[in-house]
Amino acid sequence: DMDESGDAAFNTVKLRFDGYIPDVGTNLPHINPMYSVDSGNTWYNFPSDGGPSTQTGKDKVDTSKPTSTKQVSAYFTRYTYEATVPNIKDQNSLATKMKIRLKLQAPNHFKGPRVRQLSCVMKRDLDNE
Repeated sequence: DMDESGDAAFNTVKLRFDGYIPDVGTNLPHINPMYSVDSGNTWYNFPSDGGPSTQTGKDKVDTSKPTSTKQVSAYFTRYTYEATVPNIKDQNSLATKMKIRLKLQAPNHFKGPRVRQLSCVMKRDLDNE
C-alpha cells in the first residue's frame, strides 16, 4: 500500500513485469494485474488501449489486457499495462494511494505462472485532466 499524498498525486498508472505462463493445454494459467486507489475497496483493470480503467472484482481472472508484450528470454515475456485512473474530475481529486494485485491462477501447484521484475510508474498526466 503506497501513500503518495501531497506533491505525488497521480492520474495514470504504468505497470510492467516479466511473466512466465506455462502452456498446459487449458484456459489456465493466468496472470491478471489490477490496482486500487482506495486502499483495496475498489479494484480496477488495465484496458488494452491504456485508457480509462473499469471496475473489476479482486478475484476476477483475465480482465486486464497488456498494451504491449515483448519476449525477453526463452521462458519470460515482458508485459506492459497502462491505464488512466477513473473518476478523476480535476486536480483536487487525483489519486494519492496505490495497491497492486496480481491474480495468479493455475490448474495445479506444479505448472503455475511466475512473475519477476515488477515495476510501477504513477504520474500526473495533464492531458487526462
